[in-house]
Amino acid sequence: MSIICAVSDLHGNLIDIPKCDILLIGGDIIPLDIENNNVMSQMWFAGAFTRWVNDLPCQQVIAVAGNHDRCLLECPLILDNLYKATRYKIEFLNNTYTSVNINDEVIKIWGSPWCTHFKSCCFIADDDTLQEYYSSIPHKCDIVLTHDAPHIGDCGKILEGPSKGTNIGNKVLAKCIKEKLPIVHLFGHVHTSNHNLESKRGIGTKFACISILDENYKIKYKPLMFNTNIF
Repeated sequence: MSIICAVSDLHGNLIDIPKCDILLIGGDIIPLDIENNNVMSQMWFAGAFTRWVNDLPCQQVIAVAGNHDRCLLECPLILDNLYKATRYKIEFLNNTYTSVNINDEVIKIWGSPWCTHFKSCCFIADDDTLQEYYSSIPHKCDIVLTHDAPHIGDCGKILEGPSKGTNIGNKVLAKCIKEKLPIVHLFGHVHTSNHNLESKRGIGTKFACISILDENYKIKYKPLMFNTNIF
């Protein structure tokens, strides 16, 4: 049995992570104050973020970018540098799938940074493009890791602040999740969505928001921890 830790929407907060086998990161990694400065962003990823990843108490980090991680879209060499600087401890997924072999287990993870239209950020696509991207989700894989939240139950619903009750969930993603039925779907983007790992509306998949921040971008939630015995 392996221990998985999951976080999202760090926005520069490189928090302490409990000891685990795999860390999952659901995007929006870069600090808000430098997200539109690609030079500063590259320096931050090469410095503070790389040191943080190398010091993490886990064997493997699987991540997706988020709609604030502009530099990861516009400066793809950052990823090559990160892979080398962390000795391939971290892997970013972009509508792609990976198998992690840990503790004599094979854990199958698919991830995507792409979101439905939201303000003027990056990694945004129209519905047809999203359908094409999400169609590559393997049937019944162990974990789907996306930045965007699906429009399923309260997954995409903002639960506090001036927009409380608004559901901005991704309907294309919801449709694909219902078709592909992963065991677990983890997401961020909607900071105050439901953080409990649970099924929705009779769907066998278990969902959880893994943002660590509230709607005011203050740290509020602990990392989600679970074991592979749920597979």
